[in-house]
Amino acid sequence: MEYGVFSTAFSARDIDGIAAGLEANNIRKTQFYPLIAGKQLFAADFTDSLIRNINRTFAGHGVSIVAVGAGNRFISSDEEEAKKALENALRWIETAPRLGANIIVTEAGTAHKTKFWTDVPENHSAETWARIVEIYRTLARRAQDYGVTVGIEPHFASGVRDAKELRGVLDDVGEPNFKAVLDPANSVTVENADRQEETLAELFTLLGGDFVLAHAKDARLENGATVFGPAGSGVLPYGAYLTLLKTAGYGGPLLLEYVGEDFQDVIRYIKLSTAPPFLKPIAQADPALYDAIQRVQDIHHGDTGVIPKKYRLLLSVVADALALHPAGTAACAREALKAGAAKEEIIEALRVVYAAGGLPPLLESADVYRELMP
Repeated sequence: MEYGVFSTAFSARDIDGIAAGLEANNIRKTQFYPLIAGKQLFAADFTDSLIRNINRTFAGHGVSIVAVGAGNRFISSDEEEAKKALENALRWIETAPRLGANIIVTEAGTAHKTKFWTDVPENHSAETWARIVEIYRTLARRAQDYGVTVGIEPHFASGVRDAKELRGVLDDVGEPNFKAVLDPANSVTVENADRQEETLAELFTLLGGDFVLAHAKDARLENGATVFGPAGSGVLPYGAYLTLLKTAGYGGPLLLEYVGEDFQDVIRYIKLSTAPPFLKPIAQADPALYDAIQRVQDIHHGDTGVIPKKYRLLLSVVADALALHPAGTAACAREALKAGAAKEEIIEALRVVYAAGGLPPLLESADVYRELMP
């Protein structure tokens, strides 16, 4: 999986500094947040010359903007603030494609009068829900004219709190270019902090393929309140999260959030969380070698290829058996069955093992017969 990073990791820098910082860390994809040299900008601030400067600078550093953070205060109790938030998002729909991005990322916001990230009952009234649906339908329909997808991420203190409400708003808006942005940390609360694998499974079950982007941060509880931090600092099971992303066929970058300029340890943590037990020593000692192994594994075990996946796995059954690697032989046989191979095909693969290597490698593969061929 490719890793991206929010541009906020380098937001104290100017445009060139942001792009250079990403390049220096071998990051090629970013979600751009309009905070440059410590100054908060809005879509209206992005003049033609500023856009040209960003495009030229980022291209020069080999970095592309995949999405833009476009606002999250749509249901503010301050009507003027809510109006400005909507206007800003509409303007971003026009501006984002000029920066090379076709996704804008939003949150519904909160109706709390003074605190930006505090939930209130008004967030969850029927009137507020109708307003959220109206706003996002407006955004999505405008975005169709510009080839833009409007993304929404949940937040426990907003009008769209969790997977169930995320599914509901997607269905009620009903526009093809209105999609979810996955950020599981945003839904960690006192009620579910100790059952995050279950919560993640529900998220992917409810959303199916209706998401366009995946964020990576973490959440922990302090004095009963949710506190965000970089991946690895909280309760999220990153191994389960990345496995679910892969199973769902997500092909975009995993975008790191809540990190500063030094985030390589966060990437190492995420990689290690998904490493199979037999590869973890390599992942810890030699990350570069582990990356190379993973690239080959992804090619071999991926769903695309000239040779159908089940036949590639049957070839692995033979190769692992001839290499006297019984655990690998059994693992590849299990994967081949999942990919659609019949038991009879695995038996024929073991016959090839005998024909090519004789009795010793076949006997080393006896676990396949015991486990998979009862």
